[in-house]
Amino acid sequence: MKMKRVVPHQQVQEAVAQTAKEWATIFDAISDLVSLHDRNFRLIRVNKAFAAAFKKRPEELVGRKCYAVIHGSKKPPKNCPHSKVLQTESPTQMELFEPHLGCTLDVSASPIFDQRGKLTGSVHIVKDITARRRAEDALADEKEWLAVTLRNIGDGVIATDIDGHVILLNKVSEKLTGWSQEEARGKPFREVFNIINEETGKVCENPIGRVLEKGTIVGLANHTALIARDGTQRSIADSAAPIRDRYGKTIGVILVFRDVTEQGKTAEALLFKTILLETQLETSIDGILVIDNKGYSILSNKRFGEIWKIPQGILDTKDDKTMLEYVLKQLKDPVEFNRKVAYCYEHKDEENRDEIEFADGRCIDRYSSPLISADGKYHGRIWYFRDITARKEMENQLVASEKIAAIGHFVTGTAHELNNPLATMISFSETMLGKLKGAKGDAGKLRESAEIVLRNAIRCEAIVTSLMSYGRTQASQFILLDVNEVIDKSLTLAESYCRLEGINIHKGYSAGLPPVTGNKEQLTQVFTNIIRNAVQAMKSRGELRIETKAEGKTVSVVFTDSGEGIAPDKLPKLFYPFFTTREPGQGTGLGLSVSAGIIRAHNGKITAASPGKGKGASFTVSLPITAEDVKHG
Repeated sequence: MKMKRVVPHQQVQEAVAQTAKEWATIFDAISDLVSLHDRNFRLIRVNKAFAAAFKKRPEELVGRKCYAVIHGSKKPPKNCPHSKVLQTESPTQMELFEPHLGCTLDVSASPIFDQRGKLTGSVHIVKDITARRRAEDALADEKEWLAVTLRNIGDGVIATDIDGHVILLNKVSEKLTGWSQEEARGKPFREVFNIINEETGKVCENPIGRVLEKGTIVGLANHTALIARDGTQRSIADSAAPIRDRYGKTIGVILVFRDVTEQGKTAEALLFKTILLETQLETSIDGILVIDNKGYSILSNKRFGEIWKIPQGILDTKDDKTMLEYVLKQLKDPVEFNRKVAYCYEHKDEENRDEIEFADGRCIDRYSSPLISADGKYHGRIWYFRDITARKEMENQLVASEKIAAIGHFVTGTAHELNNPLATMISFSETMLGKLKGAKGDAGKLRESAEIVLRNAIRCEAIVTSLMSYGRTQASQFILLDVNEVIDKSLTLAESYCRLEGINIHKGYSAGLPPVTGNKEQLTQVFTNIIRNAVQAMKSRGELRIETKAEGKTVSVVFTDSGEGIAPDKLPKLFYPFFTTREPGQGTGLGLSVSAGIIRAHNGKITAASPGKGKGASFTVSLPITAEDVKHG
C-alpha cells in the first residue's frame, strides 16, 4: 500500500503566492483595459493600462464605483455590461460609445464565481475601437462616394471581372455604347464595347486582354472608334487598368474612356493655328517676349535672344528679373530703362512705346502691351523689340540732307565767289614762298607769314570745296579708272599741304590693279579729303601710308596715319553730316559725309578703324571692279 505524499502547508502557500505574482505580472502586461468588479460595482483590481486610461494609479481606483470611473455618472447606466452579467450570470459583449471618454469601446464581460459557485463579481476586458470604427465608417463613405462618382463621372467607365464579363457601366458608358447597366451586366466585354481602328476599319485588340496579360495600365491605340448598338461611331481615347484586391491580386479591369470626336476636329484646327503662330513667331523681325503675371517668361522667339545677346542658360531660367539684370549692362541709360519697365508692370492696363539706345550704338524700338482676356483679367505683358539702327541712321542722314539742301543754294553761289580770290591767294603765296626760299631776317619773317597765308588759304579752299559738293545737282559721268592714278592726282593736290606739315608719304600700290568704273573728280575729292584729314590728325612730323590691293571683285585703298587716333564711341558717327572730332571752328564735319555719299554712289564702301586715342587711324575705300555693278548717276 502506497502512502500519499503530503505537501507541507508552507510550500502550498509559497506556490500560491508565486502563481499570484506571475498572474499579477501577466495581468499588468495586458495592453487592453482589464478590471475586476464585485457585486456592488466596486473596482477590486485594475491593470496598468486601465489606470493609465484614466490618468490614475491602480491603487487610486480600487474601491471606487466602476460607473463613476468609467461613465462619469452617479448610478449605473441602463446599458451596463456589469449589470447584464449580474442579471444573466453569463458572459456578454457589447459596443459602447462613452461621451465621458470621447471614444468607442468594445467590452467583453465575464462572471466570477467563488468555490461554492456563487457569483461574486465580473471581469471586464475593454478595447478602444474608436479608430477602427472611424476607418470603417470612412471606408463605407468612400465606397458610397466612389460608386456615385463612377456613376456620374464625365468619362465613360466600364469595369469587368477577371473573365472579362461586364460588372459596371456608368451613365456616360450607357449613352455611348447604347447598353444599359442591367443589359450589359454579365455580358462579354467585346460585345458591349465594340472598337475599331478609324483609319483601317479593322477591329482593335481587346484592351482587357492586354491589361490582364501585362498587369499594367494600357493606353488605347490612336484613331480608335467606338461602334454603338445603333451603329453610330465616335472617336474615343484614354486607357484601361487592372483592379487589384488588398493582397495585390488582379481581380478585374476598369476602362476609362472619353468621346473625343469634337476634340479631334478642334485639335486639328488648333494644331494648324499653333504651327502658324510658331512660324510667325520665329520668322518675325521683332524680338518677342511674353511674361506672365508672376514674372516668368512663357514665350520668347529666337530673335529676342539675338537682339539682347542673352545666353541660352539665362533664357532657360524663364525668370524676367534674371534676364533684366543681364541686359542692363548693354544700355546707355540702364536706370531709365529699369524705371520704364517698372512703370509698365505697375500700370497693367497701359501700352507703352519708346526707343532704347545701346552702348554699342544700336537703337531698339520697344513696344509693350498688357495681356488682358475678354473677362478683363490681367495675364501678363508682351514685349516687342525691333532693331531700328539702320532706320535711325537713314533718318539722321535725311535730316542732314534736308539741312544741306536748304543751305545748298546759298553756299554754292558764295563758294563760287570765294574760289577766285582763294585761288589768287594760293597762287601768289606759293610764288612768294618760291621767291623767299632760304631768306633770312625780315625776308625770313615775310616767308613765315606767306606760309601762314598759304596754309589758311588751302584750308578755306577745302571748306569751300566741301560746301560746293553739297550744292551740286549735275549727273556724274562714270568711266574706267586706274585707282593708283587717281590717288597720285589727289596727292598732287594735297602736296603743298603735306609738305607744309612735314608729313612723309609711303606708297604701297599693287601693280596691275584691274580698273574700276567711277567719276574721276569725285574719287579725287574723296581721296584728297581723307589725306587732308590724316595730315590734320598727325598735326606735324607724321607718316601716312597708302596701300592698294585687289581682292575678289573689289579694289581697296587703305590710308593709315600715325595721328592721334579716334575714340571707339566716335567711330560709328564719323560719316554723319556735321559731325567732327576737331576743335570748334577747326572743321565743318562735311568732308567724310560727302565722301561716304560719293562712295555709296559708286556701289562701294568706306570704313574707319582705330586702335584708340593716340594710336593712329585707318580709312578703307572699297570699289567694285565689275562695271555692271556700278549705279550710274
